[in-house]
Amino acid sequence: MLLRRVHSAASGALQRRACLTTMPVSGGMTVDLSGRVACVTGAKQGFGRATADRLAEFGAEVICADIDPSIVSDERISDNPRQHGVVCDVADVGSVQAMCDEAVSSLGRLDIMVCNAGVLWSTRILDITPQEWRATMDVNLDGVFFCVQAAAKAMVAQGEGGRIITISS
Repeated sequence: MLLRRVHSAASGALQRRACLTTMPVSGGMTVDLSGRVACVTGAKQGFGRATADRLAEFGAEVICADIDPSIVSDERISDNPRQHGVVCDVADVGSVQAMCDEAVSSLGRLDIMVCNAGVLWSTRILDITPQEWRATMDVNLDGVFFCVQAAAKAMVAQGEGGRIITISS
């Protein structure tokens, strides 16, 4: 369950109401994302991998993007006809734009962007170097902005909008 701001016709005020998400909930809810196209960054492993798998399970075509070049030949992706591996460095605006362009040119549209890529250092805060800090901000901050901006441009151009999900910790 998520809380969504909705406009109340009765009072004219914005209210928060519970709404079902497109992710599975208990109770046998059926989710159909057929005809939808999603991009998931950081899709090589962990939460990104699980998110890409779930979106494909619900019928979406999924661009599985990661900085690791082995994403293109990953058997888990190549064995699923709804998943497409793409190399993308989210810290590079051109790479992000190319990922979104690939979704639109090869799959016809972009409906869902999941900004999941991130870096985390196991270094103590006292020992983080300026280079490590910059790399963290390049991916965790700039990369999210680049993905949101590129996806929003594609979604606006389609005239149907879409969903942009950012994940952080």
